[in-house]
Amino acid sequence: MLAPALATVAALALGAGSPGEDLPPRPAARPLPPGLVEQRIVRRDPRIRARVDVAYPALAPGAPGAAAFDAWFAGSAERRAGDALAAAERAASPGPESTLTQTFEVPLRTARLVTVVRRGSSYTGGAHGMPFQESVTFDLERGRPLGLEDVFAKGPGVADLLLPSAMVKLGATAHRWKGAREGALGALARASSWTFLADGAVVTFPPYSVGPYSDGQPEVHFTWQELAPHLRAGSPLPPR
Repeated sequence: MLAPALATVAALALGAGSPGEDLPPRPAARPLPPGLVEQRIVRRDPRIRARVDVAYPALAPGAPGAAAFDAWFAGSAERRAGDALAAAERAASPGPESTLTQTFEVPLRTARLVTVVRRGSSYTGGAHGMPFQESVTFDLERGRPLGLEDVFAKGPGVADLLLPSAMVKLGATAHRWKGAREGALGALARASSWTFLADGAVVTFPPYSVGPYSDGQPEVHFTWQELAPHLRAGSPLPPR
């Protein structure tokens, strides 16, 4: 399992803010690794009954790779916030307020690599919100996130090679869940499912992919020893 979150943010009070208003960043609730700070996008639009609160990381000004890192995460956060408000406007529901919240943690920080895990939940109506988790390992030397093709010799095709082991690690529930093999295969082939750490990697499976909603987002862990046969020559992982 992943370590406890190193950064978190509470949702904006329903009565605060004004339509489309951006609020200034506030300090992270827990310390971040040195050289990283938290930024937030908080917007509320009573006209469409929608609120977004998206936290994302930034590197200290002047740090190696900061310009590309900051631009990528800020742009991603802006798109997520904008997409959520657009979805709320399309829904045009008179019911409960549509919301999107996102927090993050940074479980790996080296001179070259930064792994950021973004977690949150979106709600646009229905019985419950939909949780999400996405991981990004940003390569400061290349100025972009790593893709599976940067890590594994077969790129996303590593999913086929690791599927049998992943199904064993997932356990009995996944074996009983219709479509679990396809769901597991899809997650293993997506870079955003992979959280690369010092001791290996965690693959997170979204709700309903390998089990019922009540199972949440199951995780399996692979050590670097297990992954070594599949790594491409010159891969920046394992982290040095």
